[in-house]
Amino acid sequence: DNVNSTTTSGTPQDTDMKHQTLFKTGVLMLIDGITKLSNELKAPIEIFCVQGNHDFMTSYHALMALWCYFSGNENVTVDTSTSPRKYIHFGKVLVGFAHGDKEKKRIEKIMQVEAAQEWGNSFYREIHLGHLHSEQVTEDGGVIIRNLPSVTGTDAWHHNSGFVGSIRKCTCFLWDKNNGLDSTFNIIVN
Repeated sequence: DNVNSTTTSGTPQDTDMKHQTLFKTGVLMLIDGITKLSNELKAPIEIFCVQGNHDFMTSYHALMALWCYFSGNENVTVDTSTSPRKYIHFGKVLVGFAHGDKEKKRIEKIMQVEAAQEWGNSFYREIHLGHLHSEQVTEDGGVIIRNLPSVTGTDAWHHNSGFVGSIRKCTCFLWDKNNGLDSTFNIIVN
């Protein structure tokens, strides 16, 4: 999250490039992916940021770079709000997004308050979290809580601490506005 190659809280990170090069490469990859989705799907794209405990500043800076880049594109909307949690309401579906390191077991109760109107107008409710870097699914009070896997590799700290073996993948979700979750797609990173 900084020029010292540490996370927001100061944990050293393994990296083989300068912070500036890493940031530039990441933003260019995001622009490329969003542009491809926009061109291929021909559907509106909404971008938002859920800041995490590793990259609190860098992730928001990247979001602002995307906001600048796509500001003239009427097909791409960039939400620059700084709320730590975001909500998407789609028909009978309400999906919440948070990092999950701070909210912990309160997460489904927070959703009921912060998205009260959407909560009342939805039947299918999920919260997607990224903090644990591994796939875990639970249900509590009618809310499915998904800890999503990570595409990142195992660095020295995770290896030394025994956090090994998680499958590197990105999970994509296809929602039906009346029937909830239709399909999931996994992109495995080798």
